[in-house]
Amino acid sequence: MAFSYIEYTADGNSATFAIPFAYTQQADVAVYVDGISTSFTFTSPSTISLASAPTSGLIVRIARTTSLENRAADFSNGAVLTDTDLDNSNIQVFQAAQEAMDTANASIVKDADGKFNAQGRVIKNLANPLNPQDATTKSWTETAISNNTPEPGATGATGATGASSTVAGPTGPTGATGATGATGATGSTGDTGPASTVAGPTGATGSTGASGSTGPTGASGAAGPIGATSTVAGPTGPIGLSGPIGTTGDTGATGSTGAVGPTSTVAGPIGSTGATGPTGPTGPTGADSTVAGPTGPIGSTGPIGTTGAAGPTGADSTVVGPAGATGPIGATGATGADSTVAGPTGATGGSVLSGVEDSEEYTATSGQTTFSVTYDVGYVEVYLNGSRLDNSDYTATNGTSIVLDSGAATGDTVFIHSFGTFVLADHYSKTAADARYLTPTGDGSSLTGIDALPTQTSHASKFLTTDGSSASWSNVDSLPTQTGNTGKFLTTDGTVSSWASSGRLPFYKSDGTNDPINLTSAHEIPFLKADGSNSNVSLV
Repeated sequence: MAFSYIEYTADGNSATFAIPFAYTQQADVAVYVDGISTSFTFTSPSTISLASAPTSGLIVRIARTTSLENRAADFSNGAVLTDTDLDNSNIQVFQAAQEAMDTANASIVKDADGKFNAQGRVIKNLANPLNPQDATTKSWTETAISNNTPEPGATGATGATGASSTVAGPTGPTGATGATGATGATGSTGDTGPASTVAGPTGATGSTGASGSTGPTGASGAAGPIGATSTVAGPTGPIGLSGPIGTTGDTGATGSTGAVGPTSTVAGPIGSTGATGPTGPTGPTGADSTVAGPTGPIGSTGPIGTTGAAGPTGADSTVVGPAGATGPIGATGATGADSTVAGPTGATGGSVLSGVEDSEEYTATSGQTTFSVTYDVGYVEVYLNGSRLDNSDYTATNGTSIVLDSGAATGDTVFIHSFGTFVLADHYSKTAADARYLTPTGDGSSLTGIDALPTQTSHASKFLTTDGSSASWSNVDSLPTQTGNTGKFLTTDGTVSSWASSGRLPFYKSDGTNDPINLTSAHEIPFLKADGSNSNVSLV
């Protein structure tokens, strides 16, 4: 498995390929299609995309080449070692080592049997052969076959050297090459003839014999003298890899405290707040204060107690009691003729909410715009990630859902706060109140719909009366003296009032006629019994 590259076989459809290996920067990644460098874009840290899908069958190679022009981190004496610098330095070396291993593993390697293995790949850029054991290319082999070039035969034995000729003979035509026979045994070398003044033709070069085995290594020679010291510094060798970090040594003894430096005129950074210490024991109770402490907050209202039993019915009051609660609404009467005066405005309908307010919080999915919630139209607020949205940023018109103009992102918090409306019981609208009650006019010094009082000057102790058309003040007659008139009743002759012990009291019957009742001096009223007899009832 490769550490720094991956190869795909194109299917003719896909233009997107995954990157399974790590890299430090995007510039270290390259893409090759059929061996040709190709432009691409990153669609994510682990995915690249080509402009178009490669032809089916072509090899798409994605490879990493870590930059080694500069070290990822350069350490210096006394510097603080951080995990980031150490990681970056080691990652650079680690990735470069991976790429070197991938290059070596992808090359022609020598197997255990001593033979080179091309791993099933084509070898290109091979030179033409020079020696009998050189490898040949497909092109050279095909050309040699088409030319029917025979392979050289074995070199025959060297014949005896003839006498030197002073005249070169004509060169005969070259005969056809016969079949190569088996190589005969090498004959013995003949006597060397006299030296010729004319060079004879050079014989064909025989085949190279097998290499002899390597002889034993000779003993090392004595060391030569040390050369003079160079006056020019040699080039600095490459910096070796950083060794592993050793274990931390024991902490040395604390040195003596140095002299206090001058006071700084610049405030140092404020340190982080330390952990809260444990709570100390409670101190003794102080003496009673002579000053009242602040009033504590008002406690919550307790529950309403159960209704007590109804008390006994009191005696009939001589004073008109308060008006009772309004009774149930009677059946609707027949529809009257259309009024020419606008009636009072009806009460506002109740809220769809169970209380006076409600709130809902949602975690949005990608692009979500609609959120289900119950609310009164016109009484709702919407917040996105804590910020209140303007009414123009969403639609809230149906009372059951909120629709954002722009979709929320995944994980966004949408908070919806709605307010319920409510109806006041037993109250008048402005229109109803204006129609029922007196209305100030002008500067408010007078009222519409009420007659002005007659002047009150010189009418002390009088009461207001009216004849049905106009109001006036009337005197209140003085009562006659009450001394010595116990048990008597007040009567008048139409002019003067007096106390009487007997007389006639007016009594109105059901038919509207007046039938006075005689009152005796004993303060008795006649009472007819069921048998028709008369028995007076005393008034006490």
